[in-house]
Amino acid sequence: MSGIEQLAEGRQTRRRIFGSLGWSPAASTPLVVTGLFQGYLAYNIARKALAVAAPGLQGGEGLTKTDLGVVSSSFTVTYGASKFAGSVITDHVSCRALFSLGLVLTGLLCLTFSLSSDLPRLCLLWSLHGVVQGAGWPSLAKICVERVPPRAQGRVWALLSAAGNAGHVCA
Repeated sequence: MSGIEQLAEGRQTRRRIFGSLGWSPAASTPLVVTGLFQGYLAYNIARKALAVAAPGLQGGEGLTKTDLGVVSSSFTVTYGASKFAGSVITDHVSCRALFSLGLVLTGLLCLTFSLSSDLPRLCLLWSLHGVVQGAGWPSLAKICVERVPPRAQGRVWALLSAAGNAGHVCA
């Protein structure tokens, strides 16, 4: 079987499988949904980075539980405000760019956070992390609405919501 025949056969198989789920190749691609799932999974894993780092910050850096509570609270406040702002921003900015940029910045902020040890810097970085994290779900939601046909959105929403739970389990 030639390479072209293999590609055609694979395309027909994907259409048969994803067509049974209600996806139209013209309106949405499984690749987009897979990318959104993996991206939101990564967002949620990064969101739990403080919980993973807390024992080391308490033991090695000498931070107290109160200090860690202040750092954690700085995330919560900025995340809530950012999630609201993110839903407004998605009406004016490319959601794909916002989702991708947020994911890259989340990684960079987690890396920078891991290299820091003083409380003010940790609070600042974790607050910025909350701002960046707030862009994840609103941009994902808009991409889903734009790229997934209405009859398949329920299944896709369930799958993408499961990415949040899977991210918490992986962290």
